[in-house]
Amino acid sequence: MKNFIFWLVLLVIILVNLVSTWKIYEKAGVPGWKAIIPFYNIWVLAEIGGKPGWWSLLSYIPCIGIFAVVALWMEVCNKFNRNRFFTLGIILLPFVFLPMLAFKEDIQYENSDKNDMHESLENINKQVN
Repeated sequence: MKNFIFWLVLLVIILVNLVSTWKIYEKAGVPGWKAIIPFYNIWVLAEIGGKPGWWSLLSYIPCIGIFAVVALWMEVCNKFNRNRFFTLGIILLPFVFLPMLAFKEDIQYENSDKNDMHESLENINKQVN
């Protein structure tokens, strides 16, 4: 029975993450089905974050991969006007923070080509006010 409960909980977590990722892709203007294609989904995630798709290849390099994934999620969260603590939440508790990013109506995707300095100044201004 313990085994069944474990697999059931794991299945629910996987489905929550899958549905949430699908919705995040759609919020970014990308067809949701791209979230379920292995390897390609990371490529598209990099593009959603405003980086070239080849950045996704870094996620498959041992020891570097975890840093690449964190960097990609930081960029994606930045496009949704979320801070670095939100990114940390996505990394540590994805089954909580991915649905927040996906289903909260007040969180919208902003595909702007502002430079990093301008974005940093805006983020500082938001945190001060």
